[in-house]
Amino acid sequence: MWKGIRWTAFSVLMVISILFAIKGVEVWMLRHATEPVAIRFYLFELSEGVLPGNLVSYAVAFFVAAFITAVAAFAFIAKRLFGFQ
Repeated sequence: MWKGIRWTAFSVLMVISILFAIKGVEVWMLRHATEPVAIRFYLFELSEGVLPGNLVSYAVAFFVAAFITAVAAFAFIAKRLFGFQ
């Protein structure tokens, strides 16, 4: 049973990581905006009006969140992939 839980946790965390990365790309594409931009992460509104100069920081934060969740996901299956104990 534990094996199924590990792979489920890996799958859920990888989906979240991919969603963070996609949102990071979307925000990165808005970096040339001239007006404040509202940033929403699916059901949550993170900020109502982000200034154009801060959009790159938000994009980098989403990329960092994607990296952290991907590392956490691989931590669940590291033993299986790399032989860690």
